[in-house]
Amino acid sequence: MWKILFFTIISLAYAGTSLEELKENSCYSLTMWLQRQKHNDLEKVIEAKPHLDASNIRTKIMERAFNNCMRFITEEEAREVINTSPSKQSKFEHLVPILNNGLETSKDIEVDFMYFKKRRDIRYRLEVGNGKKGPGKEKKGDL
Repeated sequence: MWKILFFTIISLAYAGTSLEELKENSCYSLTMWLQRQKHNDLEKVIEAKPHLDASNIRTKIMERAFNNCMRFITEEEAREVINTSPSKQSKFEHLVPILNNGLETSKDIEVDFMYFKKRRDIRYRLEVGNGKKGPGKEKKGDL
């Protein structure tokens, strides 16, 4: 009986993790789309706040867009994002709005360290999944 319960818990944990990773991958992809396609809109926000650090504003907006996406994306949308080319991801724009309200002081644009860590982990996971990194993928000179 305990074995069945143990495997059920492990299966549920794994299923939750894979859905969470799917959502993270999709939201990461959408924030990269936002950064590329809405560059001019981002620059307007940054120019309106010359007293603040531009890179921190940009990063904070990306963090907010990612968190908004993670909150509202459905499993179906996440699967669709992954299977949609970046040039056609504009239909998911509602998931990654430019949330710049309340960015008035240096404290407002402090980026959570966990966002940097999560972004790095997702990028690595995507690169490994695409065969760009991992065992046997070293470039000449990396050895």
